[in-house]
Amino acid sequence: RPLMRSIRHCHRRRAPRRMQAAERVRFIYAQLMDLCEKLEAPRAAAETPLEFLPELQKLFPEQKAEAETITRAYLRVRYGEFAEDKESLQEVIRAWEELSSAGEKQYLAHKQLQRFQKL
Repeated sequence: RPLMRSIRHCHRRRAPRRMQAAERVRFIYAQLMDLCEKLEAPRAAAETPLEFLPELQKLFPEQKAEAETITRAYLRVRYGEFAEDKESLQEVIRAWEELSSAGEKQYLAHKQLQRFQKL
């Protein structure tokens, strides 16, 4: 009995952490899609994340690996295959930090160009 209780306790403790990691990956992918819209390059409704990946990599040519890391992690979460370990999640977070920084720079440059063109 104590062994079964211990097993159940371990299982309960891992599930929230796994859920948390999966939710974070979903949130990061949603933020990435928001950033793409902001940069006037949204993913089409009928387009799968994998189909959109080449467009994403064109949008962020210096962050191709990061775009792939986030997309593949999102797909693994979507199909229940995302690894629970901290390293996997940290890799996605680092990729998002890199991509979001590049995206914000692109957005600011785009806005400055628009202002300049209005003058």
